[in-house]
Amino acid sequence: MDLLFVGNRKQEIIDDFREEQIENLKKNWDKFDTQTTKAVSKKLRQRIIDYIIKPILQTADVLDQFLANTGQTFADCTQNTMAYLMLSHAWKTLNISLSPVEMRRLTNMPNYDSVKARKYIIQRMKELAGSENMARFRYIAAESDLPTDSQIIVHLVETYISIKNPSVIPPLIQDHFGDVFKYLVIYFYITPELDWKLFDTISS
Repeated sequence: MDLLFVGNRKQEIIDDFREEQIENLKKNWDKFDTQTTKAVSKKLRQRIIDYIIKPILQTADVLDQFLANTGQTFADCTQNTMAYLMLSHAWKTLNISLSPVEMRRLTNMPNYDSVKARKYIIQRMKELAGSENMARFRYIAAESDLPTDSQIIVHLVETYISIKNPSVIPPLIQDHFGDVFKYLVIYFYITPELDWKLFDTISS
């Protein structure tokens, strides 16, 4: 646990941790050759689907049913409906693993906070979860005002960790060193507090 990060989220503190993360990533980048990265990345993709994407999609389906009489879905509901979902206790009777507040954080990305973007993000999650080992992963966004799959994946991992493991410093680097999955593999390697069992058969 890093108490400084937990207790102080000022921009200068985040920037300091980002610089430290960059240095650690650079130091460990060459430890992972193509074959090793591919093996660990395959595990990581499945963990992201199982731990993050599937619970989001399952929760979205339940919330869609909950909102059915309004003619809205979680993805396209109005701000008032979203506020109701977030503040109401009615959702606590539903069989969901993520609260509306958590769902809002996971499906609303910085610079892409719109109904169009939220619907696209959910659709991309469906495509990725529905293909073996994220085979439908795209490196280019469908439109210029929509996020890339790389941006979506890093946002999901960062936000999920912030929700479920708030004492752990999430991935903070935006450019992903040009290889989003290798970046995340090494992030997990240098963050042993997150036991996603990615390196069980990999020697240090």
